[in-house]
Amino acid sequence: MKKQIFLPFAACVLGIISLLSFQTVYGATPTATYTFDGDYGDAKAIEREAYYSDEGLVESDGSSFTYSEGQKGQCIHMNGTEALKLNVNMTTESYTVSYWLKPDRITNCTPSLMITPYGFIDETFINITLAVDNISPNIWTHMMYPYDERNSTGMPGLLSNDEWLHITMVVDENMSFDLLNEYGVTTDEYTSGVSLYANGYLVAVGKVPKGLCMDSTSYWFGVNIWDDLYTGYVDELYFYDEALDEAAVKELYLQSGGDPDAKKPSGSTKPNNDGGGFRPNGGSFEDEYVELEQGTISGSNNHLNMENAAPIATQGVESTTNAYSEAALLTGIGFFLLSLGLLLQYIKKKNNSYI
Repeated sequence: MKKQIFLPFAACVLGIISLLSFQTVYGATPTATYTFDGDYGDAKAIEREAYYSDEGLVESDGSSFTYSEGQKGQCIHMNGTEALKLNVNMTTESYTVSYWLKPDRITNCTPSLMITPYGFIDETFINITLAVDNISPNIWTHMMYPYDERNSTGMPGLLSNDEWLHITMVVDENMSFDLLNEYGVTTDEYTSGVSLYANGYLVAVGKVPKGLCMDSTSYWFGVNIWDDLYTGYVDELYFYDEALDEAAVKELYLQSGGDPDAKKPSGSTKPNNDGGGFRPNGGSFEDEYVELEQGTISGSNNHLNMENAAPIATQGVESTTNAYSEAALLTGIGFFLLSLGLLLQYIKKKNNSYI
């Protein structure tokens, strides 16, 4: 009799535990998520009214955005006239950003993700740029204090026009010395290690400034105050306030629509000079066509004035979701219903035994 009651009771407890712990089992919970399934959630559409000025970026109505089939559900398409200011709030030194990207065109310094703690004028930032120093995509950073330094982290030839690429940036203030040393990177009290993943594979390691994620920080997609706006498709944009490990990054790639049979993207892992990815101050970009292994990057004059309409209100709100939660929740519900059925069956049999 004790065994009969123990089995359904244990199954019921297992089901409840599954429901309560599915997020832990299936990975970290994003602090912000943009799936772009027909809208851009709680972000704000942005257009440019002037170059070289924070005030030149103003709210717009998002009328130029269109939506089509993406890597998972729908994706958003940007035509180069509007971008996004994202609603992200993180106060951490270790964080992860991940998204799918398929550009229509690639020019020097075309921005995708941009993080600015005090606005663009301060010129301390992270910009995952489509092309810097012939590396595309490139985690391109500038630090003003306590010393003036720029850093490039990336691999030439990863990204070309009209091809989807899954990009994940992991900033880890406690990155292992062995990994930093393997890529010839040295951090200090003002910098953290950063890893760049492409299609779930680690392809480059570098460093970024500390102190970027705070209450005053702004997060943008497809825009800065200097260069042409991003033109192309974006899908499944996630922010995490922790450094995901390699296994979690791979799982995130698969959960967001990645191919489990995809091979590691090819390209040169060598830094752009002997400094381990460091780009000295005073360097310049060239307006020449650069042939790369997987595509062509063209230089251009990116600083052209534009005339845009007056800003109006933005659209709807998208709630944050867990990239893993749908499958995990269904699994937990399945365990719970199964255990509940076993428990009810036991109670029925027990009642019938007294009739």
